[in-house]
Amino acid sequence: MYLGLVADNLFAERDLAPGHYEAALRAGEAGEAGATGEAGGAGGSHDSGDDLLVREALRHLGDHHHDHGDHARARERWSRATELGARAGTVPGTLSQQLLLAVLARDAGDEAGAVALVGEIARWAGAIGAVTIETQARGFLAGVDPTAAPAAAESGS
Repeated sequence: MYLGLVADNLFAERDLAPGHYEAALRAGEAGEAGATGEAGGAGGSHDSGDDLLVREALRHLGDHHHDHGDHARARERWSRATELGARAGTVPGTLSQQLLLAVLARDAGDEAGAVALVGEIARWAGAIGAVTIETQARGFLAGVDPTAAPAAAESGS
């Protein structure tokens, strides 16, 4: 998992990262996270594997699908990641994941649905003190794409 994060975020080698996320996904689904040294091996595991590791892998794989225009696959990955995060009780993680689902709704032309969902995300985030998520949600409502590169997101394009 971390090799994918490093490839994506430190080296900007986005073509290498999905292979590492796929390996983490397989490990998490098989319940091998503790044996591979991956984070999230304890506490978030259910009988079938490591839900938090699977959630993170799906979240990042969905990002790659979204960037390549495969919104159906991104929705599948992000929806499952949202469910796993909710099941594990990670409210901030679930809210941030729902923000990605709102991006897909906006991309599909469902602006009303996206705005309704993000309004609730902002309300929940504010209620629990998740300042970064609330700020991202309010930015989304103002037209900022939270999946855009930082420079593009800051300029509002």
